[in-house]
Amino acid sequence: MIKLKKKPDADSAPMVKSTAKCPKCGSEEYRRTTFRSTDPFMVRTFYKAYRCRKCRYRFFLMNTLIVAWCSIVAGLSVLMSIAWLVQQFAIPELAAQDIASYNRAVDRAQSGDGAAELQVGRLLGEGRGTVKNDKEAVAWFKKAAIHGN
Repeated sequence: MIKLKKKPDADSAPMVKSTAKCPKCGSEEYRRTTFRSTDPFMVRTFYKAYRCRKCRYRFFLMNTLIVAWCSIVAGLSVLMSIAWLVQQFAIPELAAQDIASYNRAVDRAQSGDGAAELQVGRLLGEGRGTVKNDKEAVAWFKKAAIHGN
């Protein structure tokens, strides 16, 4: 013979003992209850519904676990956004070797060396040793062409 378990009544549900009290009567005896379809979304998301055993008043307490997780996710999202912004607008670091070769090539190119003018144009076009500047690179290429390179 199969024994069926008796379904517990609403009154026999476990009582929650906490430091929180019913806002209406001040009793510490209350139980969990269900949400209603008319409860706002934010209330259903971030709170737990309770009902006082003495005065039957329905009230809500903060769901600390959900709030903690949402805070962690929001904080990580902000940090990732800041990291992305820093990466997007970061000034590229120029290698010391590239800067030195650019400076040597500019010195030679200003003295009229055609090969150095071509090298300065390439470095400016690629942005190595200096900030990329296509207009200035074209000007150096024209000077190199005039000198036969």
